[in-house]
Order: sequence, then structure tokens, then C-alpha cells
Amino acid sequence: MVTLMLPPFEFLGILRKTNGIPSTLSCTLLPSPFPSFALDLAKTVQRDFNLLFHRVACDHDFLNSLVERVVAQDDYLKHLWNIYERVRNIGNTQNIFLGLNRSDYMLHQEPGCDSSITERLYCTEKASASSLLTTDLTGVPGLSLRQVEFNLMASSFCGLAQRMVEQHRISLSLCGIKGDQLSRVSQQYVNECTP
Repeated sequence: MVTLMLPPFEFLGILRKTNGIPSTLSCTLLPSPFPSFALDLAKTVQRDFNLLFHRVACDHDFLNSLVERVVAQDDYLKHLWNIYERVRNIGNTQNIFLGLNRSDYMLHQEPGCDSSITERLYCTEKASASSLLTTDLTGVPGLSLRQVEFNLMASSFCGLAQRMVEQHRISLSLCGIKGDQLSRVSQQYVNECTP
């Protein structure tokens, strides 16, 4: 009999306690195959989105023109706007701004997309061995990146992604994936996300 020693999930930082009961955070058991061209493109356009949202957030007159009619009808937004106004009236106490937000992207698959690409995206093991990695931002014919949501308030667990890499490596190794395939669960991503 072989005993498998795995680090407890609390060491990986993917457990939370609710009323004293531990549970795993919402996550995938296995990594989702995602072409590197799409990830690179998302990171590139995100810089522009961040600048746009920062400039909008700093333009009080523009924001006010957008929400003035809505706050008369929506109590929740009115409450948020009142908080914003109180903080704004205090004035800036520092010149550093933090935007804690999350952009959600998905791959759009055009009708008639190469079926071998579709299959690799659906199958983690095949994806880990595939040649779908590319730095060409034109990507793969039939696949395109789409931003589906920008979250200002629903952006919790912002530090979870780099912790998931190790959990995914453990899950994949338990499925029999080893060596080069396992190493494709990117340590580079962890290095980029760790301060």
C-alpha cells in the first residue's frame, strides 16, 4: 500500500471557514486549457481598460452625469453614490489610487473552427500536450478573445490565482500527468503574480 502525502489545502491557501466549517473556495479541479495568445492579448488590452476605468473614476462631473437619474430610482446605487460623495468631500489624503477589479474573458469559437482545436480545448490532457501555445496575437483561426464582464465589486479572491497553480499540479499528477506536461502548469504565471 502506498501512502500519498499531499499538502493540506489550507497550506495552499484555498480553504475558507464559514461558521467554523472549512470549505474549499470556488475553483476548478483541473486547469482549463487556454491558448497563450489569448492570455497575452487579455493582459495587453487590460492595461488600456485599467487606464480607461481609472480616468472615468477620477472624472466626477462625467460620473455624476451618468448616475444622477439612476440614483433617484435605485436605492442601492444611491447608497453607494452617497458613500462616494462623503469620501470625495473629505478630499484626497494621499496621491495613490488602488483599483481592485476583475475582468472576465472567454474564448469565442466561430462556427466551422478546426475540430482538432476544439477537441484540445475540451480535453485537459490533450491540451497539455498540444502545440496550441503561440505568442502570435492573431491567434488561432476561429478563436477570438471576448471580454464578457468587468467587475468593480465582485472581485474577491484576487490573490487566489497563483495559489491554484500548485493545486492544479497536484490534481494533474493524481490523474497520471507527469514530466513536461505537468510543467506546463505555468510557474511563470506564479512568478508574475507574486509580489
